[in-house]
Amino acid sequence: MKLSIRKQHKVLNALIDLSREYRDNTIYRPENFENNFTFVTTGELIEYLKILESENLIDVCYGDYPDNFNINTLHITPTGLSHIPNVNYSNQKKWIDRIISFILGILSGWFITYVIPMIYSALQQSK
Repeated sequence: MKLSIRKQHKVLNALIDLSREYRDNTIYRPENFENNFTFVTTGELIEYLKILESENLIDVCYGDYPDNFNINTLHITPTGLSHIPNVNYSNQKKWIDRIISFILGILSGWFITYVIPMIYSALQQSK
């Protein structure tokens, strides 16, 4: 069983989409819960739920409901609702910083390679 951040985000997105069908971002005794997560196995889904709960992105209250994946309620926390947009914003900011650094590196290389020698030769000729 190989867990990944990408699948973890997919599980969280699926939970958020599923919670919109309920009130207060809380899923009550979901029927056929695992059918909403065809991209992971049941064992992986259990692990992802544990991970998301440990990161305070969801709150799960388990009960004796075998038909409902033993879930009484599953609540998406405000941190969980804002997690994916925050990750997307962070990635966007990181790429903008990388592009700016790349452009500044090219410009500084061009300046050092061409402009400074031209200034130096102009100063040498004026002596």
